[in-house]
Amino acid sequence: IFPTEHNSVLTKYPDIDIPVIPSTELTLDNLGHFNLFGLKKLIDYYNHIDEDDTREISLAKIFKEVKKQGGYVSLNHPFHNTSRMFLGLFYNIDLKDLDFIEVINSPTREGNNPYYDRKALEALDMLWNDGHKIFAVGGSDNHGESLGDPLNYIRLDKYESRNILENMKKGRMYISRIGEIKLRMENNGQIIYPGDEVKGEISIKILSSQTLIWRIIKNGKVINIVVGQEVNIFNELKEGEYLRIEGVSEKDEPMVVINPLYNSLKKPALEKWFQVKEKIWVE
Repeated sequence: IFPTEHNSVLTKYPDIDIPVIPSTELTLDNLGHFNLFGLKKLIDYYNHIDEDDTREISLAKIFKEVKKQGGYVSLNHPFHNTSRMFLGLFYNIDLKDLDFIEVINSPTREGNNPYYDRKALEALDMLWNDGHKIFAVGGSDNHGESLGDPLNYIRLDKYESRNILENMKKGRMYISRIGEIKLRMENNGQIIYPGDEVKGEISIKILSSQTLIWRIIKNGKVINIVVGQEVNIFNELKEGEYLRIEGVSEKDEPMVVINPLYNSLKKPALEKWFQVKEKIWVE
């Protein structure tokens, strides 16, 4: 469980046999929200904000403190802009400071529009095409509504908080709104996991409890579509290529997002968020 109350780190939890990862949702204003995962102590934001600094400079200082603690930075709902409020990212931050991007946000909330999640997935494809290793996460963003939709399924070596964070950072996870799927990935006969670097032939088998429209996406382009509860993929990744899979509903709502496999991604050329936003978001 990642409790991410706005600008707060909880210090007491129920007595449960589940790892609780101290976290918070950084909210300086409604021009950009970030989840900070794996904090060891509360960050006093005021110590990192100078009157003459831009907001981008202040955020960079805060992100540096997060990384110093061994924590990670996730960009929340980057394009969630509605007539009521702007919650997307309007800061031109350094892309190198991001570890994750939230691609499914509060899907059960009344009035939620999956369009915004699809835009976040477009941004992820753009970043992966450019060589960034920024991985997808999902968040229920619970405001007294539904907790645990979606869930992040993480491949673990052992059941402990540090291992959870380390494997998240490697991208060894998928996001699902339909519960656990059966996922088997192989590279030249060896078992692999989402987020892994591979070379040559790959095979992927998916079994799900629900019928979805599965898109196989390679270097940002849909190369195949499968409708059903079972997916079998055979492909080859050459240098500089990546492949990811998503399952959507008939209404084109993202239901399952599996982090990519890649082969020797190039050195990124994009450095700032607005370079992505200007391509993805049209007012």
